[in-house]
Amino acid sequence: MESRKMTREMGLLMLHILPFIYLYLVYGSLPELVPTHFNIDGVADNYSQKSTLIWILLALNVLGYLLFLVIPKIDPKKFASTHEKIYTRIRIGISVLLVSLSGLMVYLANGDASKGILILAVIFAGLCIFLGNYLQAVKPNYFIGIRTPWTLSSENVWRKSHLFTGRFMFFGGLLSLPILFVIPSNFAPVPPVIALVGASIFGFIYSFILYKKEKTVNFPFNHKYMK
Repeated sequence: MESRKMTREMGLLMLHILPFIYLYLVYGSLPELVPTHFNIDGVADNYSQKSTLIWILLALNVLGYLLFLVIPKIDPKKFASTHEKIYTRIRIGISVLLVSLSGLMVYLANGDASKGILILAVIFAGLCIFLGNYLQAVKPNYFIGIRTPWTLSSENVWRKSHLFTGRFMFFGGLLSLPILFVIPSNFAPVPPVIALVGASIFGFIYSFILYKKEKTVNFPFNHKYMK
């Protein structure tokens, strides 16, 4: 078991190192000023020294890697240890996302912005599909999921809210994929972002509705009968 964990950690570590290798290989060919922000039309509107990319990659990959090492030690509900398989898959998915975003940042520094935006949209769609799939199986915890006062106060509300939100997010991401390739490239991120944000908003509202309904069922009597 320990050797498997060690192998997994080495694999995740190597994964987070890949963007730095990519940056090292292309660093000499990058202009001194590289784009670090793009407007809605995919045109760069802010530039920074190319050394800024190093700090961006450090923030995304080093902090991202360390964060998932710390969470199991500070989680009072011990979600990572009691649901290790789910936690590991979520961790791998988030790591792939961070590495993809890091590689995209380097690519956009000397690449085609329109293609970069389409790649970003595909990444977001993939994130929706991934998160939507695993949200449906996530147990109550303080770090991952729709953590509202209502979901944290009732396991039933948590389960139903995450089932609803997960399906919304999964199918939203799935349906957005073909749309990305038929709309203007500068609008490509819109469908998956709508799926991601929409699922979060509706999940929040749905958890409140479920909680109120559950509270009404458990306490059906009117205040006047308690006098």
